[in-house]
Amino acid sequence: MFMIAFWHKLQQRLLLALLALLALPIVILFAYHLAYLGKVYPKVTSAGVDLSNKSLPSAEVLLQEVTTQAFLHQPAITLAYEGNEWNILKANIQFSYNTHDTAQAAFLVGRNGKVGPDLVAKWQAWFSEVEIPIGYSFNEKLLEDRIASIAAELGVPPIPPSLEVLDKPDSNGLRVQVHEGESGHRLQVDVLRKMITDRLLSVSDEPIVLPVETVVVDISPEDVKATSQRTEKLVKRKLSLVTDEQNWSVSGQDLINLVSFKGGFDVEKISSYVDSLATSIDRAPQNAAFQYVDGKVREFRPAKDGLRLQRAVVVKDMLEALAKLEVGEDEIVNVNLAMERAEPDITLAEVNNLGIKELLGRGTSTYKGSIAGRVYNVGLSAERINGALVPPGETFSFNAAVGEISGATGYQPAYVIRSGATVLDDGGGVCQTSSTLFRAALYAGLPIVERKAHSYRVGYYEQNAKAGLDATVFAPTADLKFLNDTPGHILIQTNANSATKTLVIEIYGSSDGRSAEITNQRVWDVVPAPPPRYQDDPSLGFGQVKQVDWAAAGAKAKFDYIVRRNGEVIINKTFLSVYRPWQAVYLRGTGG
Repeated sequence: MFMIAFWHKLQQRLLLALLALLALPIVILFAYHLAYLGKVYPKVTSAGVDLSNKSLPSAEVLLQEVTTQAFLHQPAITLAYEGNEWNILKANIQFSYNTHDTAQAAFLVGRNGKVGPDLVAKWQAWFSEVEIPIGYSFNEKLLEDRIASIAAELGVPPIPPSLEVLDKPDSNGLRVQVHEGESGHRLQVDVLRKMITDRLLSVSDEPIVLPVETVVVDISPEDVKATSQRTEKLVKRKLSLVTDEQNWSVSGQDLINLVSFKGGFDVEKISSYVDSLATSIDRAPQNAAFQYVDGKVREFRPAKDGLRLQRAVVVKDMLEALAKLEVGEDEIVNVNLAMERAEPDITLAEVNNLGIKELLGRGTSTYKGSIAGRVYNVGLSAERINGALVPPGETFSFNAAVGEISGATGYQPAYVIRSGATVLDDGGGVCQTSSTLFRAALYAGLPIVERKAHSYRVGYYEQNAKAGLDATVFAPTADLKFLNDTPGHILIQTNANSATKTLVIEIYGSSDGRSAEITNQRVWDVVPAPPPRYQDDPSLGFGQVKQVDWAAAGAKAKFDYIVRRNGEVIINKTFLSVYRPWQAVYLRGTGG
């Protein structure tokens, strides 16, 4: 019995001891909780400041005092590189500390409302330091702008090797000179941004050494030598880019710029070139417009398909053509530019009942070097025939359409040939318009009823054409006439560009399937020009000499004009021009 009572008492004591042992942490934890009620738990710090045993308001005040001193002590972050320094003022990026939220975060250590995590946090705070990152904010865009400014100031872009086409071969007979590239350096912006944001949390006075990396031009001497050899062949060749309306030539420096030092061709540069082409090719569809008033077309706009260059296809085609140009024997390789077309909503046939549906022929000429009066007269005479309509079966007369040519009708003095001499007279330059219309009528396949060549070769008419494609007019002895033998009316449209000294004349109407060609153009019996002639001119100061006409060799010129319709030749005519030699003419001043 005694032993049983003994073990019973021992068990009771052990149980009480165990209960006391279990209750002890609870008592300690409860006492710990009461001791820090409304205060930050021990060993909780922020920005190097011990916030232990501080109430939430006290912790915030303390943080405000510390951060204010930190801001005053370090108002700017200093950046350094190779003896140069840049400052980023904290005020300029709207930097500020968030002491309220930081104090709140410190106070909530062990008080997040989750028993398990809170116990762990309190345990950690008792035995080891808990650092709360101090909150802050700044204007990221202002910082990015400042970093970008420094990067632009500091960065030196690498200079890649380049190729220069020389005007003439060098002493080694080479046409292409290779310029070696140079390495550059640039600021590592992402790295610097991280360094700055880290430094914003500290009070260090040490400047941040800017992270700058070298940008190496990775071109070996072997690459340079191989590229030089390739370009010596390519510099003599040409790439021709063709559309229905325009064409471009890529040669010389432009062609060499597309070569890659790593072999092949530079796709990025080709893509950039194609993008620039697209800016002059791409267009929206254009609806037709037509307004007929008092026997003349006052408003005319032909319908045009919308165009969009297929850039990816063109880049691929250009790469293939360039490779062919390099390894083949052809001096010129053509590329037909791939385009997408979009039809307009309103066609030309829908806005008139005169049978004017499409372009039949276009004539062009240039008159670079013309004096101001001549440029003006070309534009005025072109304007006078613009919008002229020729009904089916009728003959167009240039002289009748353009009307009287004199100062009274708006023409300015320009140099003309009169009685074997170069003189100033009203209307000089009108023949530029008649010659351009002659070409348009030829390409439209119309019967030429009357045409007379100039008595001598005029340089303006051979700037973009061979000799023999001119037509002089002078009422009443010389006229340009052609017959409208098409099914509908014919409309004449002109465009004189005084800036580029270019005249374009287009003939619109109804096509009956005819096609025209100019063949067998030739020039023979060339006779040298006589010595120059000097004429006294009182309008020039004494002793001044001014050239007003240029020497032209005499010659005979001809071409065959053949028009076919449905396989049948409907016009077969040879145009012959006989030009007498012409001397250069200089005006010699006799004025006071």
